[in-house]
Amino acid sequence: MAYPVTGREKVRRQYIREVQNLVVYTANEDRPTRTQHDAVWKEWLECKYRSNESAISLIQSDVSDAYKARALATLFSPGGEFSPFAQGIRSHIFVPQPGETLSLSALPMSLHVFVTQLLQKSLSVIHGSRTGEDDRFDYLMRRFIAFAIQALELITERDGVLARELFDLCMYGKQLHLLDTAETPTLSKLLVAGIPEKWKIEADSAARPIALADLEKFMQRKPSAFLSYVACVQEAAQSGFAAGKLPYSRRLFASQVRFLLRCSVDANYYVFLDHWIGNTRNILWALEGEAYTSIRHRLVTLLMSQGNSLDLNSVEGRMVAEMILEEFGDSDRSIGDTIRGLFSERREELRKVAEYDDLCNKREAAILARMK
Repeated sequence: MAYPVTGREKVRRQYIREVQNLVVYTANEDRPTRTQHDAVWKEWLECKYRSNESAISLIQSDVSDAYKARALATLFSPGGEFSPFAQGIRSHIFVPQPGETLSLSALPMSLHVFVTQLLQKSLSVIHGSRTGEDDRFDYLMRRFIAFAIQALELITERDGVLARELFDLCMYGKQLHLLDTAETPTLSKLLVAGIPEKWKIEADSAARPIALADLEKFMQRKPSAFLSYVACVQEAAQSGFAAGKLPYSRRLFASQVRFLLRCSVDANYYVFLDHWIGNTRNILWALEGEAYTSIRHRLVTLLMSQGNSLDLNSVEGRMVAEMILEEFGDSDRSIGDTIRGLFSERREELRKVAEYDDLCNKREAAILARMK
């Protein structure tokens, strides 16, 4: 008795057919060669227990691209029933944790377009398979998106159409994943990835309305999406401060700071300053130049007005204070008077400490004299 083919079954059959054809094209297989490769692959798969480590070891070995492509297709299938080269075979090969054991940058150039198209097809299936609140969907999406971002790093500008399709798939379900608070947000991964800046700008622009809408509701609850945006920008900038170079242009960073300044002032919610107060000197460095003078001035003014006074007891605090005083001490009387006042207070505190230490030393000397 023949059973009717369901929608999911149609999708499964189409996916398997397309991936098989993709492997044939990538490995330049004719029918006899394909039959031979399939037979050898099946022997390898069945001869012992197979796991992610087995597939990754095969990919990193010196076997031909035909077998590496089959291993990749098995690793990155959207589910066991979709795996075109493991049908009817029990294996434990499944999409790995990004970066743990497999880096797409280690793949030979001949497989870059293949793995990108493979990820694109798998992401499309996962997107179309989601129904309601599906934890498995979210689990798969996070893993596949992380690898899709790696794939974006591989392909060149000549593959512009493919890059656009892959980026759009990464942005699918952006309300859920772009500023994800459960795991590392997609925005954070995109900002530090080695991809063209146009994708970073587009992702950042898509994240801002989500963060802002969330911030507008913070009177009822903690604005988690907004705080996630703050963390994404902070982590990306911090990686740049450590490396001595931002992972994207100064123009994009300045745009992010403007956005945070504007929406924080509008909502009277300044929590992002608590995250950034320790990085003031690095932020001013990243925003150096006449074009960003007004942003530096707004940031410094806001920091000081919110009681985030500079800690002149630390070397870092004194360096920042001197930087601000040198640039804005004369042009902004309020900033100049405030910082000069802080230096004056510190000198007075140091004088009192020295005076107290001197008094203690004299008392100790007098006590020691009596002990002889």
